Amino acid sequence: MEFLAEYNLIGLIIEVATFLIIGLFHPLVIKCEILFWSRLLVFF
Repeated sequence: MEFLAEYNLIGLIIEVATFLIIGLFHPLVIKCEILFWSRLLVFF
């Protein structure tokens, strides 16, 4: 842990983890948007 703090790599690890989380859940978000709007348009 000292190595990460000494070279300020904690921010880099957080950045990579955030990028991976966004990348992994992006297809799920798109699928939910499509389902939501297609069901909402039935009422109009």
